[in-house]
Amino acid sequence: MPYQPTLPVPDDASPLPPDPRASMERAVRMLWRRGWLLLLVFLPVLAIGLFSLLILPERFTTHATLIVGFRHPELATVDPGRDPSRGEPDIDGAIELMKSPEAMRQVAATLAEEGQTEFASAPPASPSSLGRLRRFAAGLLGRTATPALQPRTQNSADAAAARLRGGFRVERIGRSTLVSVAFTSSDPTLAAQAANALATFSANDETFLSRMSLAERSGFQIMKTSVTSAAAVPEEPSSPNAALIAGISLLAALGAALTAVLFGEYRAQQTVLSTEEVSRRGVRALGLIPAYRLATERGLAFDHSVDTLQATLATLPRRQAEGGAVLLFTSALPEEGKSTTIAALAGSLAGAGRKVLLVDADLRSPSLHRTFGLARAPGLTTCFCEGVRVGDMIQRDPATGVHVLTAGEPVRNPLKVLTSAAFREKLDDWRAAFDLVLIDSPPILSVGDARLLAASADYTVVIARWSKTSWMALNQALRRISESGGRIAGVTLSRVNVRKLARYSYADAEVYGRAYGGHAQEN
Repeated sequence: MPYQPTLPVPDDASPLPPDPRASMERAVRMLWRRGWLLLLVFLPVLAIGLFSLLILPERFTTHATLIVGFRHPELATVDPGRDPSRGEPDIDGAIELMKSPEAMRQVAATLAEEGQTEFASAPPASPSSLGRLRRFAAGLLGRTATPALQPRTQNSADAAAARLRGGFRVERIGRSTLVSVAFTSSDPTLAAQAANALATFSANDETFLSRMSLAERSGFQIMKTSVTSAAAVPEEPSSPNAALIAGISLLAALGAALTAVLFGEYRAQQTVLSTEEVSRRGVRALGLIPAYRLATERGLAFDHSVDTLQATLATLPRRQAEGGAVLLFTSALPEEGKSTTIAALAGSLAGAGRKVLLVDADLRSPSLHRTFGLARAPGLTTCFCEGVRVGDMIQRDPATGVHVLTAGEPVRNPLKVLTSAAFREKLDDWRAAFDLVLIDSPPILSVGDARLLAASADYTVVIARWSKTSWMALNQALRRISESGGRIAGVTLSRVNVRKLARYSYADAEVYGRAYGGHAQEN
């Protein structure tokens, strides 16, 4: 059957309208089959967000309110007719005065008097690592450290004012003449004391007037601030906001989980998941083989799936009138269950009374001798030595009755063996002596051996590992077989986790999932 990328679409075909119920069902199935991934991402992200509530320090914010108006000092102004009470007071100027370094120093002094010892003094600033290194180098050279290399000191009042300034937030309330003085600290008492200290200082201090000359005062609006409400010691922290952080954590966890689910689903859809999808792409689907962990775990499900594959292959048209059929088994990439499938099929055929020869043509990485517990040599590569009878190289597995031709001794150039005229002659001899010749070949995308063998075989069976083999790799493998002149029998899915397959909405998910769900093991 020649490979066709897609099935033809009838000319009169029209797209069906979307079915909301079907879309909802697909979404529910997607969440169900990705349930563990959903929880695996959702719970840690949510836990991290909630844990942040435990480690974030509590901060308390308190507010004092002032009203700003005009002061009418007894001044001699250059404009006697000017009434400073008319118009709007300069609120921004008043706020800048409240945030000035002088105001901060006065507030720090007030707090120190009220028992806040952290504002009483400040240690001198320690030199930087680079500064210490420079002084050390100057000492080694016998030089006197320059002032730039000396440790910098900072006035204790300035240092306290700088620390204090970062906790204040002074802003106008709307377009009114009210000003809010807020202070944030980890100590609720300190927060109230600092806000009240600045509010009181701004309302009562007159020293800034004494620093202005008569001429300087005449052109300015002089503000008068009054405290309308004092700051109280807060009982509840203003941050962290537990409700906000919990909500953000929940949304972040949900978003991360859904993103992971959608990404996982996208990745899965890029792989071969169903025989239905295989058929939809114009390639014959030969069936699926359930996964198992150990050989002792093979049950009726595995045996029935191999029997189904045997029955499907029996319907292939004969390529030659006489002799047995030659079937080549390959895969796109390694580790896709090719050798396991061909060995199980050979045993099933032999059990049905067919005379089967199993040839290990994967001369680069042979495995059938280990599967049947046979010696690797003598084998296929030995058959081409002079004076050797091929029949002496074929071993029979007593447990299954399968005739096995192992790979034989390693060779440097496997292609030379597989493309020789002697190999083609022996292939005709095997065709005449056996009902079926099954050839295990290397992955077709890895090396070129399978491409050459495909031209000599009657049909090529491609094995694709469920949920691992990508459609890109499978399409490329099928294309190479067709370009080599091989005839594709179809695609078989191997190592199928039928319990997970049952969570999809494919047709074979219902059939195989219910039939094999109690026998197959989770992969």
